[in-house]
Amino acid sequence: MELYLVRHAQTDENKNQMFHGNKNSHLNQTGRCEAKYLRREIATISFDICYTSPLIRTFETAMLLVGDYVEIIPDERIREREVGNFSGAKIEDYDAEEFWDYSKNSGRNGVEKVEDLYKRCQEFLDDLSNKYKNEKILIISHSSVIRTLHRIITHTPKNKKVLIEIENCCFLKYQYK
Repeated sequence: MELYLVRHAQTDENKNQMFHGNKNSHLNQTGRCEAKYLRREIATISFDICYTSPLIRTFETAMLLVGDYVEIIPDERIREREVGNFSGAKIEDYDAEEFWDYSKNSGRNGVEKVEDLYKRCQEFLDDLSNKYKNEKILIISHSSVIRTLHRIITHTPKNKKVLIEIENCCFLKYQYK
């Protein structure tokens, strides 16, 4: 099957370099423009289904991209990583080295442990591969989930650092079995 991963379009929290974790945030004007631009770029792809996080920013992105012709299914397993006490904080206050280190598996300050994030993303992909074979599946989620899905799909070892930039409305394509 073909998997197409998209990070939701921009929100005000993204613009201000702040974590919003599982807080519901709407797209801002820039985000709506980003999604409309991406829609034109992917217009030739015939998606069979679209999965989103249940958070509003992913659903709004999905509606702008494919809402008029593809079924959109929310799935809790691709919800944003819980950032605990960092919700509303500046991104620079977050220690990515600590919270993305699989050997530490830190849950300090209420941050979802990276192993728990990995597990739910793996379960999501396992379910997709059991349900679909040759379909084109659009997945709209968040940077932490997309980073984790990338790691799983590319078989990147957990002890290897992954420095993949996940911008708003980024578009990544993978073959997955």
